[in-house]
Amino acid sequence: MTTITAASIPTSASASLEKLTAWALLAMGRCNPDIDVLEENGVATRAVQVGIIVDSTGVPRLVGRISIALSADYAENAATKLWVKAQELGTVSLPTGFTS
Repeated sequence: MTTITAASIPTSASASLEKLTAWALLAMGRCNPDIDVLEENGVATRAVQVGIIVDSTGVPRLVGRISIALSADYAENAATKLWVKAQELGTVSLPTGFTS
């Protein structure tokens, strides 16, 4: 797991949920660029996919997809927050460019 602390998250990324989501997605993509997972029928797909597209109105958009395994008991206790059940994807350190 790529561990972080609240101090690891730049103020500019914590200003909104959208910015925090973009920061986390980009960080996950940078930390895990080559990890494949088998989601169905032995078909490998990238665990983290990030890209920029331009929509039909000309607005650039950050688009991403992430596949994080959950512990097998994720549904046993509804009081447990689902993100607590997320499993390790990689074990690399957060790149320094993501902490400022």
